[in-house]
Formats: sequence, C-alpha cells, structure tokens
Amino acid sequence: MTTSLADGRQVDRIQNYSAFWQKEAENDGKTDLNNRLDNYQNVVNGYYDGATTLYEWGWGSCFHFCRFYKGEGFYQAVRQFFPLVVIGSSPESYLVG
Repeated sequence: MTTSLADGRQVDRIQNYSAFWQKEAENDGKTDLNNRLDNYQNVVNGYYDGATTLYEWGWGSCFHFCRFYKGEGFYQAVRQFFPLVVIGSSPESYLVG
C-alpha cells in the first residue's frame, strides 16, 4: 500500500530511492545502471520527493532556487530569477515559482 503525503509525495518512493544504487560506488555496475534506466520515472520521483522533504525541513514550505553570480547578493539574484516580484506584485498576490 502506498502512503501519500498531503502534497502528493509518496513515502515509499522516498524510502526506496537508495535501492537503485549499491552502498559502495565501486560495486555499482551495468546491471544497476540498467535498473535505473528501466525505472527512470521511479528514480526521478523518489529523488524529488526526498529532496523536497529535505528542503522543506531546512527552509520551510516556501523555498526557491536561483543562480548566483560571483559577487552577487541574495536579493539581486532572486530578483533576476523572479522578475514578477520587481514588476509589480502586491503583498496580497500569490506568485508561483
């Protein structure tokens, strides 16, 4: 039975993600690679379900990624990645990232 979280992530995908790799990298072989390729959707879904859980634990339910250039400040980087914030959203607006 699959247990789903309220946001759609599936607990079993998170728990089984590491099953696609050997514990030691040098033991990871062609069979493991083929298994990951054959189950690509499960590998990707497991990774992103787990990564989302980790990022929400660290930064809360609202987190975003953006590119930083050398010497660039946080707010400058975020403004470049999310131009709607600069263009004219109001405090009551919902922005989808």
